[in-house]
Amino acid sequence: MSAEKRSKKIIKKVVFMGPQGVGKTTLIQRLMDDQFGEDYQPTVSPQFSVYETKTHVFQFWDTSGNQMFQSFTQYYLRGADLCVLVYNIVDLFSYYDLSLWRDFYLSVQANKTCQFLIVATKADVDKLRAVEQTKIKYLMKQPQYKQSYYIEVSSKTGYKIKNMMKLILMMCQRQANNDQYSANHVANSTIKA
Repeated sequence: MSAEKRSKKIIKKVVFMGPQGVGKTTLIQRLMDDQFGEDYQPTVSPQFSVYETKTHVFQFWDTSGNQMFQSFTQYYLRGADLCVLVYNIVDLFSYYDLSLWRDFYLSVQANKTCQFLIVATKADVDKLRAVEQTKIKYLMKQPQYKQSYYIEVSSKTGYKIKNMMKLILMMCQRQANNDQYSANHVANSTIKA
């Protein structure tokens, strides 16, 4: 792809956050290469991947789920357009940690009206589910998640991975439209004043 065509695309920074072992890295691998790796290697420092569509260039940041690296991770969160909060449906504690990860993300963001996509991994092992649907429905009704979306996926089988990418694209486009509305509103207000 030529540099000119790439420069016309909208660049969006998307960070993936959640506890260690929930499947953030395999989720990004499935998005990028449509592959699943059985090998588990914990992410120590943030990993960066680029995913391109016809209109966007997405920078996917895979952050460490180990709280020992949070002070290092915070530098990679700044300026993100979307935060993907990841938990594992067979691990109840990973669900309970969602609010902690959300709060950590917001603590380093200048823009407090951030959007969140909550992704539940391991949908292929539903029979082992520890996080019932009622819990996530309750969470999604909370005011701090009103700008959020939720989806269950499986990195192993590819279940709803494309739907997740559509949600990421839709949320980033919605944010761009809101940013454009805000800029126009400020410009028009300034003109009228």
